[in-house]
Amino acid sequence: MTTTQLVDAIIVLVVLEAIGLMVFRRVNGRGMPPREVVSFLGAGAGLLIALRVLISDGPFVWFAAAMLVSLAMHLWHVRQRWV
Repeated sequence: MTTTQLVDAIIVLVVLEAIGLMVFRRVNGRGMPPREVVSFLGAGAGLLIALRVLISDGPFVWFAAAMLVSLAMHLWHVRQRWV
């Protein structure tokens, strides 16, 4: 397995985790609300996508965009926790 494939697999796992957490909440009524799941895992997914762009020698603009998405998700998550 190449490094790129490994990062792709981790991204898929993050998406599956988000789906699992949302299904769990819907079934049991407990757990994080969907907006918190998206902001929490979205920050990590943004970093993983930025890593994927770097290791595949992608354009810098895609790297920067992924980092900005990660930052926005992180700030959104922090705001949810602070309020």
